[in-house]
Amino acid sequence: MEDAVFGVLDTARLEGAEPTRPAVAGVAAAAADRLLSVALSLRDAATVYHRWSTPIGHDYDRDIAGEHQALVDAVIARDADAASRLLAQHIDRTSASLRAVTHSEIEHAG
Repeated sequence: MEDAVFGVLDTARLEGAEPTRPAVAGVAAAAADRLLSVALSLRDAATVYHRWSTPIGHDYDRDIAGEHQALVDAVIARDADAASRLLAQHIDRTSASLRAVTHSEIEHAG
């Protein structure tokens, strides 16, 4: 969002004008809408994985709350490397459990 707002400011200045408040507000609102859209899309995808991972993926021996807390802790600490690693591990584990079931189903059907 910040890049979009500064882009409007830079473009206006290059053209020899000062950006109007509505122009900056419009860009900020559009960027906020896009960010909200991405967040809602991620939430929807996470809900599907969450609903499938235990009953379908049979991944019963994990501490999901602990994984989430570790992610929150890394984000609060502004440790992007740790947060990225933890998020990738969290997603990969869920995906792996679902892939294992899918492969098993295919082998039994064939």
